[in-house]
Order: sequence, then C-alpha cells, then structure tokens
Amino acid sequence: MSIESALNQVVQQAQAAQSVAPDDYKDPKTGLLMCGKCHTPKQYHFHNAAFDLGLVPVMCDCQRAAHDAEQQKRRESEREMLTARRKAACFGANDRKAAYTFDTDDRANTAATNAAQGYVRHFTEMRKKGRGLFFIGPCGTGKTFLACCIANALLDKGYTVKVSTFADIANRLQGTFDKESIYDDLNAVDLLILDEPTLGLDVMSREAMLEELQEYLDSEGTGGAPRSVLISSHISSDLEKFCDDIYMIDRGRIVLHGETDVLLDSYGILKVDERQYQALDRRYLLAGMREAYGYRLLTNERRYYQENYPDLVMEKGSIDDILILTARGEKL
Repeated sequence: MSIESALNQVVQQAQAAQSVAPDDYKDPKTGLLMCGKCHTPKQYHFHNAAFDLGLVPVMCDCQRAAHDAEQQKRRESEREMLTARRKAACFGANDRKAAYTFDTDDRANTAATNAAQGYVRHFTEMRKKGRGLFFIGPCGTGKTFLACCIANALLDKGYTVKVSTFADIANRLQGTFDKESIYDDLNAVDLLILDEPTLGLDVMSREAMLEELQEYLDSEGTGGAPRSVLISSHISSDLEKFCDDIYMIDRGRIVLHGETDVLLDSYGILKVDERQYQALDRRYLLAGMREAYGYRLLTNERRYYQENYPDLVMEKGSIDDILILTARGEKL
C-alpha cells in the first residue's frame, strides 16, 4: 500500500467517525463544515505537491477547548493518584498525618510557620546544598504538625518524602531479610523526615541509630545530590551532631539564630554569687537565672570573661544551656 493510499484510508475513517451536530453548516465560500456553536471549521482541505487528501476532519475551537479540558482533567486525576500513592508511601497507615497541611494551620506560631513555608519555597536550593531542618521543643508544641505540613506541601509539588522514626526503621529491618530494599527506599526520597527519631530507644540503640543517621547524611542521594533531612525532636543535644544552623523560635519570634559551631565555641555559662554578680561587667551577658548559689548567666563572649575574670566559674555552654537560658532566663 502506498503512503497516499494509507493516508486516504485514515482520512476516510476519520470522516466516518466525525460527528455532525444539527446546527452545523457548510460555509458557502469554502465548502467546509462549520461548527454551529463556535462557527469555526470542522474540516481542512489538505493538499500539497505530492497528493490531495481532500477534506480532512479537524476539531473546531469548542471541540479543541473541550478536548484540552478533558486532557487537563485526566492529567490532574493522574497527578492526584500519584500524589495519593506518594502520601501512602510517605505516611504509611497514619492517615491523620496526611491531613496536616498549611491550610489547616492556625498560625499560633507565625515565625515557625513562616520558616517551614520558606523551607518549602526554597527546597530545590536547600536540597542542592544538603540543607535540612530541625524542629526542637517540648511535646505538644506543633513540631510534628509543621513537619507533616512540609511533607504534604512537597508531595503536592511532586517531590518524594518519607516520614519515619528510628524505631520504625529498626523494626522494618528486623522484620525482613531484604534490608537493601529498605535502604533503597530511604535513599530514593528527596526528603527524609524523622519525627521524634530516638523516642522509645535505649541509650545504646539511640547512639547506634544516630551513627546510622550521620552515615546517611554523609552519603550521596539520587543523582549525587546531598542528603536533606528534617528532624523534629525534644532532645536538643541531637542539634549538636547534625545541625549547621540553629533557629530558636519563642512565642512566634526568632530569639536566637547562629551557626552551631559558632554558638558552641563562643557561648558560655557563668556561675556567680551575689557579690561577684554586682562586680561583673554585664555588657556581654544575654540572659540569666537565679540559683541557690546566686546566678547562672549566659554570654556570647566566653573568652572575654575567661580573660578578664579568671577566678569565676565558666562552663562551655551546651545547646541545652543556651536554649533554656534564652527561652526562660531573664534578659540582662
């Protein structure tokens, strides 16, 4: 069969399948079938130097609009189904977390919500740099809610996310011989969210899982990209191991921000009695709390006080000390 014969056969099939509405009509000038609704052609006279196929059926404007709308609806349906599958893989059987979105946020902590939404907006850049996020705070302050808001927002954007805990990962590893497939699942996601990751683990198990997490962070993700991990926890000491930057949000305000190494290197805790406190240069004191012996004071100039007050008790500030005094201490 020649190319022209094959094309003519296709055109004849299309002509036979073309629907003609009662209000369609022939254009008296061109002889083309016109749509009675949008008054645009339903036919096209196809001819060139090689062959003439005659009148070829085409979609009029309103048919094309309906077709495009149907295609868009189909794409949205496929996208929703894909997102639903990704959410099921992300949250597992916990459908409650799948309902945590920024739309349902009461914005009681505006700064925290803004930080979470900012992370979503800049996730592509964050992922390239291997930048994660760590929510720290007491139980019931909304850490899990915001973490899942981020997960759902990224899932809606087409990213892959997994929400899990160390205990859950450990249980999965113990329940299968195919451990590689579990590691492959974790390696394949764009963002791993660990919600209270060390909750329920004894000290030895916790340390072992923290080492596993550090190895995960040090390895390369899909396409050689750095790892991105979001952690929500009430154990602030984990910050020292994994976080490059720390933001502390209190009552909707960012009250502390700095690089973790800088905070640990420059911050310190002074322990002084009343007499020592009164004689102290307080320019570099940030906050303090009364204790039985006198005062416990936070400074971001540890070396200044070590050099100028060598007899005073000075301790290197831990993340716990810094967070507690910043949040609960009296401003000086």
